[in-house]
Amino acid sequence: MRRFSLAFSLAALGMVGCVEGEQTYTLNPDGGGKVRIDVVMTPPGFFDLGPPGQEPDTLDGMRQKALRTVLQSKGVAAWKDVAAGFATDGRFKFAGTAYFDKLDDLELKGTMTEKGFTLAPRPKGGLVFGPREHGPDGSPLPEPSPFGGKERKTPDEYKKMPDAELDEHILADRVRYQAGRPLMRATLAGVKMKTTFVLPGAVKDVAGFKADGAKLVLEMSGDQMLAAMDKLFAKPDAELRPLYRTPGAIDAAADEALGHLGDGKFRAAVPAPGGPQFDYAAEVKAARAAYPALRKAMKLPDDFPTATRRHRRRGSRRRRGSRRRSGFR
Repeated sequence: MRRFSLAFSLAALGMVGCVEGEQTYTLNPDGGGKVRIDVVMTPPGFFDLGPPGQEPDTLDGMRQKALRTVLQSKGVAAWKDVAAGFATDGRFKFAGTAYFDKLDDLELKGTMTEKGFTLAPRPKGGLVFGPREHGPDGSPLPEPSPFGGKERKTPDEYKKMPDAELDEHILADRVRYQAGRPLMRATLAGVKMKTTFVLPGAVKDVAGFKADGAKLVLEMSGDQMLAAMDKLFAKPDAELRPLYRTPGAIDAAADEALGHLGDGKFRAAVPAPGGPQFDYAAEVKAARAAYPALRKAMKLPDDFPTATRRHRRRGSRRRRGSRRRSGFR
């Protein structure tokens, strides 16, 4: 049930609370690029009130904690035009542009695409775009069991079960769903996110996105996703039994409920990619040069992190050419 597992983890665990806003990726053929982010979200990080008698964090202290979480996102080579603060309802408002050497390495904290995507050459030429299925070291990403259940059976095993026995397995899944639903509601309620990927050439063979020339658009509504999952597990046993007994059917139903987030449903090809859409090296250099003034304007400490050490180490091993332009000094 790989597709269902990936869909569930992206929907329920790949976000830091409620997120509203837009993000636009502009990608070069080598997989490097930039993303403009403009979101309002549940504050990332944990704001501890401290031990009894100790003054709680100030608003500026909480802003710095939330900002630190986002700016330390893995795979970011440079930030520019960053703005951060709190909305009147207490949510964290963040805007900024992140540059990255490789889309595969990027994990943006607090956004709908934290789990990552990849843009890579395909065997028959051109490029293929889709969800990242391997970690930075090449190992497959972990696949959590649906609802955490280890006793799930194969469709063939479900076929051999009497209806009454299968109904018990269905009820067990309903129980697991209800146990996880508060977390799903906490992370999905109010989510409204539009993500646009501007690829380096016209796209074809598109699945899971709205396509327009070189653009892929994904719009997600957490309330709709949660309502669809509720509707799925509210179906009578007689309607769910065939889904359990048919290979891939329960996965497909969950994929549909969650907005087609399953493996193979987030795909597009770029048969004839063009050249770079922007001068990556020049823009990263300018962002690095502008960052000290930006940090001062935002009243951030001199040692405030700007790019992860892990990213700089990987960059130094990966490409000598990118080592001098990745991260801040």
